[in-house]
Amino acid sequence: MDNTKARSSHMCEDRVLTCNVNITKVTEPWIHYTAQNFFPDELLHEIEKHFMNDKDYEPWTGYGNRMGKSIEMHSPLIYSYLCDTITPKFMGVCKDELLERNLPIDASKYDVFHAMYCIDGIGYSVPVHTDILQKCMTFIVYINGKGSCTSLLKTIGGKHFDRKIIPNSALVFVPQENTTYHTVIHNTQMRHTIQFTIQLKKD
Repeated sequence: MDNTKARSSHMCEDRVLTCNVNITKVTEPWIHYTAQNFFPDELLHEIEKHFMNDKDYEPWTGYGNRMGKSIEMHSPLIYSYLCDTITPKFMGVCKDELLERNLPIDASKYDVFHAMYCIDGIGYSVPVHTDILQKCMTFIVYINGKGSCTSLLKTIGGKHFDRKIIPNSALVFVPQENTTYHTVIHNTQMRHTIQFTIQLKKD
């Protein structure tokens, strides 16, 4: 495992937000990254408020027991942080995986898509899949540290690689065809996550 302590500052609305995300590279069952302290405390407090009130949440994705709310629409400061701080930071972290897919290492060519507050209820699950290649990077940020983790597999039907969910930590990976298999097994607690992808800008 490689550990990287990434430190940067983000100015928005006359406030300086310091990013102290701690990134670890993991190679099994396939290359992915875990990130602790994903959001600064100031943003985390705002995020937690959005999960305390289920107003404006609607069914999200085609899977049952999941509700979502747009971050871009309801939290412009957090959305700006994802675009201006997280995107360029992980461009460098995931450079090799992006180059393997012949993707550019230039944050200006990407946008944050489908950034959502997600409330996953009891019984929520997702079948094994790899993510579509339209997604250049996938981010799953565990806010409350409860519920099922995202299980990683080397092959369909293979061994599940699980990790303990830590509040304000993230799973990050570059989707690869026939490689980045993952799933969510039957959720047993109310799970709060922020999920988003980074994709190439549309012409």
